[in-house]
Amino acid sequence: MSPFNSSKEGFLVIKKQLHCIKATLFILLSVFCSSVISEPTSNAVTLTYVRPYAVGDVVFIGANMPAGSFCSYPFFSINISTNSGKAMYAAALVALSQKKYVYIEINECGNGEAGSNLVQSIYVLY
Repeated sequence: MSPFNSSKEGFLVIKKQLHCIKATLFILLSVFCSSVISEPTSNAVTLTYVRPYAVGDVVFIGANMPAGSFCSYPFFSINISTNSGKAMYAAALVALSQKKYVYIEINECGNGEAGSNLVQSIYVLY
């Protein structure tokens, strides 16, 4: 005798278990392969300033790195019009005030103008 009332019920249980396995594999691959799929990321650096403006949705940050070591210059911008941008702004403030090291991740290097290196993520280290 089957522990299920019908073959459909057994199929649904197996389908749910496969979904859980897929989700677990996705999380594991995301954690262990993040360095493989991430965008250009700086070495561990400290921030030299965080500069919000009264007008606009941009906060500028400066990093303690030699010019040309990561993109063409060490000045970056954060778009704070989104919740994730506000979270990156908060992380930058914590890193600056606590003198923590960070990794700065960007989509691509900008065109050389101030703020054209748009930050994708800030990873506060220690």
